[in-house]
Amino acid sequence: MDFQFSPEVEALRARLREFVEREIAPNNQKWHAQVAEHRYPLDLMEQLKAKAYQEGLWNLFLPGLGD
Repeated sequence: MDFQFSPEVEALRARLREFVEREIAPNNQKWHAQVAEHRYPLDLMEQLKAKAYQEGLWNLFLPGLGD
């Protein structure tokens, strides 16, 4: 059996990895600071969700909703 990811999945994995490195990881300390201040909903999360949505990386389990 071939357990390799398809080219489409590999491309998506690369996009997700790049998004995490560019947007998520650098904001880790900011996230912890907002959580420590009990600021809900977290402004940072709303910003990251919007960026992920713009890049087609939000709600990947519901692909028809982003079209």
